[in-house]
Parts: sequence; C-alpha cells; structure tokens
Amino acid sequence: MNKILFVTLLYNLVSSVSGSWFMDSFYNNIYYINVCSICYSKTNVMYFLSKISYDDRCRFLDIEKQTTIPRANITLEQDEFMKNQSADAQSRYEEYKKKRNETLEEAYKRMDDKIAKLSSEETKNLVKEIYNIIKNKSLSQEEEYNQGHKLISDAKFSTVKEGVSLIPSRFFADRFRGPVDFCLVEDPLKETYSYVSYYAYYW
Repeated sequence: MNKILFVTLLYNLVSSVSGSWFMDSFYNNIYYINVCSICYSKTNVMYFLSKISYDDRCRFLDIEKQTTIPRANITLEQDEFMKNQSADAQSRYEEYKKKRNETLEEAYKRMDDKIAKLSSEETKNLVKEIYNIIKNKSLSQEEEYNQGHKLISDAKFSTVKEGVSLIPSRFFADRFRGPVDFCLVEDPLKETYSYVSYYAYYW
C-alpha cells in the first residue's frame, strides 16, 4: 500500500514539475500543478484546468492572451475549446464561469456605490464611462485601452484627480500595456471586492 502511495505521489510531482521546463514564463506557476486537483476552489482557474492535460492548459491560456480580437470572441473560443475536453472538465468549467460572473456582478455593484459617493458629476460620469468600456465585450483589450486612455486624456485634471483611485492604472500608461510610472490603485475593482483578484481578466 505504501509503495502504491509513493508511486502515485512521485507521478504527480514529476508531472507537475515538468511544467517548469516550458519556455514561456507565463506558464511557470500554478498552471502546471497536478499534486492536488481537488484542492482548487471554483474561483481558481485550475478548478477546471487541472482536469485537462498540461499542453491543453497552455493552449487554453493562449486564447486568453489575444489582444486584438473582441473579448466576446475570446470567450467563444474558450467555450469551443472546452467542448473537446472531458465531461468532468466541462462541468467544472461551467461552474467556474458561473462563480466568476457572480463575483464580477457583486464587484460592479460595490463599485457603483463608490462612484455614487463622488462629489463631482463630471467625475462620476468619467468613471462610469470607464467601466462601461471595461464591460463592453465587443472591444478587444487594445481597443479598451485606447478608448479609456482617450477619455482620461480629454478630461479635466481635477476630474481625473478625484476619480483616480477608482480608475484601473492600465489606462494611464502612455501606450497599450506600457509601464505606469505612478498610480494609487492598480485595479480598483479588485480593491473593492477582493475575490475579483482570482480572475486574470474580466471576460
């Protein structure tokens, strides 16, 4: 019995460590861990990715990395990809998406409460427009940045100053995915509702 347990543990460890040999550092973290596939909660992408092969996990994550196609299309591509996986993986994927959507819905409600407390109507409108852009899944990541960055650039300094703590820092970079020299809050939605931090992007 002990030998069986040892061999099983060794297999899982070797299988997980092999992920660190992948050239792209994007994958060299939790995405390759197999040691405890039942340990992941529904808020963790590994909740369903642990049920598919390592190579397929990387392919799934590659879909998410596309920056020039609408985010709605990314979701469709991911849905289609998961149709070719096991029934267990598909079931967990649907549970994960349901939990993600519930989490984002709660986060946006809390953000709306924060926006309502702003003193300036101009600032309220600016921040609301920023989040309308974020919620618009017909935009690509790059289009989202361009529209949000333009809104901020065109707004009055005093308006931006009041709302800066509620605006994601990525919109302040001088180019898409460029560095941000200074920001108060990297992602206000995650600060508002911490469970949002489990999700790489708001699909």
